[in-house]
Amino acid sequence: MTRSRLALLLPLLAGACDRGAWWWGKFDAPEPGSIAAFHAAAMGSTAPAVPNASDLAPVLDSCWIERLYGSYGSLPQTDPQWMWEWNSALHAWDVKSYYLLADPAWIEDSAPLIGLLDQRIGWWTKAPVGLTPNAFFDGLHLDLEPVQFPACKTATLDPVACRALHDGLLQTITDVRSWIDANASYLELYVDLHHWTDVVSGGRVDWSTGLSTDPATNRTAWYTQLAAQVDGITVMAYHPNPVTLVSRVAWEFANVPTEVRVGMDVDDYAGIPFNGTDGLMDVALGLELGEGQRVDVHRFNDLVVAGGCL
Repeated sequence: MTRSRLALLLPLLAGACDRGAWWWGKFDAPEPGSIAAFHAAAMGSTAPAVPNASDLAPVLDSCWIERLYGSYGSLPQTDPQWMWEWNSALHAWDVKSYYLLADPAWIEDSAPLIGLLDQRIGWWTKAPVGLTPNAFFDGLHLDLEPVQFPACKTATLDPVACRALHDGLLQTITDVRSWIDANASYLELYVDLHHWTDVVSGGRVDWSTGLSTDPATNRTAWYTQLAAQVDGITVMAYHPNPVTLVSRVAWEFANVPTEVRVGMDVDDYAGIPFNGTDGLMDVALGLELGEGQRVDVHRFNDLVVAGGCL
């Protein structure tokens, strides 16, 4: 799609796509475009090159990002003033702000995650007088991936153990929902899932056990329980072909009673301009306008380094 065609569409699409993006922290090894580098630059510290805060608004606008899943680490606890100001800035740009949390260990034990939520944002509702609603997160976004365990990797696959990990994931999500209901009911809850999670025959997850003798019924029951705990899921469909992307989320769209979003990966479009023919922007627009779907882009870090999408 050419710039001129996009320019014609922009007025019609403002606020219509609800496109999201994962923004990773990289606090262990700050890199250009990461939250760690962005925060360090804002604090005047030495860090890899990163745009000024004012430069991120054009990136958000040109890539049509309307929700940002930020892996802010401990910043909500160690530098809450900066976090409140950043959330307020995002809301001023009409961008929703989500706290992205990712550690596969929480699949097996949710207690450390619940503890972090208490420490980092549980006290925000008791913050200093004068803190406006715009300073708060809109929600939590959990990226807890069973594939990080050998049992769910193709080379060391154990479908029974992989199913147990998914049951653990469901329990952790349920525990987080309970925490939200008790401590921060204003927060939405979104979670990431791999596109292969729904495969019944020959898949990575053994759906043969449950209340039914039919694996497909057990699979559907698991997703239904999940949907009751969340406001939406992002299916990490990751593929450059739009037809394949659609096919990888088709079952979820037809069967999961919650918002379903399509995950795209910038790496699938390596060497292709984000606004080029069959590039990320064209494919995303095709899904949003042609299929009526919501898209999440992995990673915002790369969009920042590229200087935007148009």
